[in-house]
Amino acid sequence: MTWGPDDVRMLEDNLLIHDMDLDWLPAAYDAQMIFDDQVTMEGRQYALNYAMFFFGVKPLAAHDALNDTINTVKVLRNLSFLRGIQDQMGYCALEAV
Repeated sequence: MTWGPDDVRMLEDNLLIHDMDLDWLPAAYDAQMIFDDQVTMEGRQYALNYAMFFFGVKPLAAHDALNDTINTVKVLRNLSFLRGIQDQMGYCALEAV
């Protein structure tokens, strides 16, 4: 689970730079897309801080990987997480066609 598509691409790029295998990477789901699909329905990206503000989630102080993960989970608690994953699995199937 990530907030936006960039983290997965960055991880893949770093693995390739270091000649490491990508096959072990699990499927990743975009919490930002789930937020947009279930809340704003505008088809655009929103910052994690905006989603936290929207739900009244108090952010952790530092902007780093661990705190971003915790903040993302706090936002996901306000969304239908499983429905979001199912929806994204449907999008992936449509893109493959």
